Amino acid sequence: MNVYALIIIVALVGDYLLSILTNLLNVRSLGTTLPAEFVGVLDQEQYSRTQRYTTTGAYFGIVRGTVDLCILLTFWFAGGFAWFDHTVRGLGYGPVITGLLFIGGLSFASTMLGLPFRLYSTFVIEERYGFNRTTPRTFVVDLLKGT
Repeated sequence: MNVYALIIIVALVGDYLLSILTNLLNVRSLGTTLPAEFVGVLDQEQYSRTQRYTTTGAYFGIVRGTVDLCILLTFWFAGGFAWFDHTVRGLGYGPVITGLLFIGGLSFASTMLGLPFRLYSTFVIEERYGFNRTTPRTFVVDLLKGT
């Protein structure tokens, strides 16, 4: 493994660990009592619901981050990037089109792999806490706009 690969791996794992740490610190800092600043804006039940939602979202984020990192490292060490690069170069386009196809393909794969997490977050977690205002149609339209 070359030094650049090592730097990238250290950065990816460091980012992952920092994300876990910040999520856990965020959950730990949540209070159970409605702060004075929120009196008149939220009641105690609404505040408790937002705290539970934040906690669920933080732990779900840790799960998603773990899965994402595992998929990325597996793809990398299995030679997936080299294989995909070879495949795209084999199409015979110039360097700009080849680069766009490479980045576009990776972006599409990332979107598709993240789709189950987005669906669960929107239609299960947000729905459970009463925060979901998204319809399936709106979800698909937003996905297409993002693409």
